[in-house]
Amino acid sequence: LDLPIALPVAIGEYCLAQKDFRGLLDVAEKMSAASEKYQWRALNGFLMLARGRALQGLGDAAEAADVFRETHNEMVRQGFDAGLWEIEAELAGVARGTGDRVEAARWIRSAAGHVRQVAEGLREHGLAERFLSQPHIQSIVQQAGDFPNETTDETVPGTDGSRDRQR
Repeated sequence: LDLPIALPVAIGEYCLAQKDFRGLLDVAEKMSAASEKYQWRALNGFLMLARGRALQGLGDAAEAADVFRETHNEMVRQGFDAGLWEIEAELAGVARGTGDRVEAARWIRSAAGHVRQVAEGLREHGLAERFLSQPHIQSIVQQAGDFPNETTDETVPGTDGSRDRQR
């Protein structure tokens, strides 16, 4: 792709908003190839998330779930905590879809924790309330509150089936 990096990301978000999952998948795959070619590793997590959302929108829930788990692993490997809330919210949705309420609770609580961390970082710039007022952010925080005492094990589910870190 011979475009500034922000443009394909914006195009991908536009495709998602329009429910053009084929278009989103196309943009994500082209950007992933460019990411490998030019070693833009920082984009991998976002591109993988877009790919998972596209697959989910196309009805391939199993493949989307695998991509979401890979995305979480990639973001953790990169130490990109600011982006974990999005993928953890997706993984909570996957767990809810399979009926695993305990796993869903762990993922959504972790996502809400990361949302609070991002908001705290935005506070010094006067942007925390704007971030927290977005409907999808409010939904994550509200869902986390819907699971009081669901489990006493406060670890975040590892994508390999283990519990990979304490909260």
